[in-house]
Amino acid sequence: MLEQNYRSTQNILDVANSIIKVGKKGNVKTLWTEREGGDPIFTYVAEDEEEEASFVADKINALVGEGRYKYGDFAVFYRVNAQSRAIEEAMLNEGIPYRIYGGVRFYDRKEIKDIIAYLRLIVNENDDHAFLRVVNTPPRGVGSITVGRLIEEGKKCGSLFHCARKAERSAGLKAFVSLIEELREFSRDAELEAIVRTVIEKSGYDAMLNSSKDEQSQSRLENLQELVFVAMSYRDVGKEAIQAFLDNVTLISAQDRHSSEGGDSSKGHVSLMTLHVAKGLEFPVVFLTGFENGLLPHIRSIEEGNFEEERRLCYVGVTRAKDILFLTRAETRGLFSSGFFREISPFALSIPDDKLEDLSGDFKGYAA
Repeated sequence: MLEQNYRSTQNILDVANSIIKVGKKGNVKTLWTEREGGDPIFTYVAEDEEEEASFVADKINALVGEGRYKYGDFAVFYRVNAQSRAIEEAMLNEGIPYRIYGGVRFYDRKEIKDIIAYLRLIVNENDDHAFLRVVNTPPRGVGSITVGRLIEEGKKCGSLFHCARKAERSAGLKAFVSLIEELREFSRDAELEAIVRTVIEKSGYDAMLNSSKDEQSQSRLENLQELVFVAMSYRDVGKEAIQAFLDNVTLISAQDRHSSEGGDSSKGHVSLMTLHVAKGLEFPVVFLTGFENGLLPHIRSIEEGNFEEERRLCYVGVTRAKDILFLTRAETRGLFSSGFFREISPFALSIPDDKLEDLSGDFKGYAA
């Protein structure tokens, strides 16, 4: 059964057809277009997610520099929200305006801001904003009435944490004060990675998210795993490491604001989004990142028997591209805390080789 597509080039549709046909039984719609030929599908294998993100940003700037496209013509797709962190930082480093379509930026996500608030309180117990954010996060029985009394008393005793230390009536407050003091003691000579892991565990944040098996909670856990991966790059220990990290987060947030407010608005913004929100959209140039087994298809979907749903998700991503499609992957990825090579997505194995142009070497190599 043939169905005309008025958006994509024939090369892009040939790749999409090859992906979807493998999983279909019976009558399958084969897409065709009057836009014959077109560019090959470009592939790239990076050492890790940082190099993958740099490749994406470099290619975007190169194509914009040639005058062929504006920033608004580009979209970067990823399977899970946690992947956006490296891509966002690459965009900022290259001065590329971007927006998160259907979501928020990595360091603006609730779970990330919560853990950062714990870190702020560890290095500065007088940080009342951080205190108020996490005193009952995760819930530990500290209600609004108790917090209201603390705020009143805080005017007398200097800081909310100092008042909480004196509080006798609230078991929840006592538990929170003990937690922060325990974390502060642990952090004296620990590496940042261990500090962040310990905050996530001791605060009960991971237990709270693990107790819920819904997809949003799992996505938030993946974001926290990505935060731990970021912490691994810091070599200092103790408060110095925490402060260096907090300073960097502040710098990134300032760059974000500058990127959002400045730049040449006539060129638009690169759109970053998960594959789930891409349906119904179209872009001249698409980067489908994380084209790896375990990400696309996602390991959770494989385990739950939803492999074919992942195939359809991949198909949707491929068919959003009008002119140019990039398929990229990383050999190793911090999200999975593994030094093993990542296998290429099984969806790539059905793509005819003559439709691909590799920009990095053997795109289908490096089996784990």
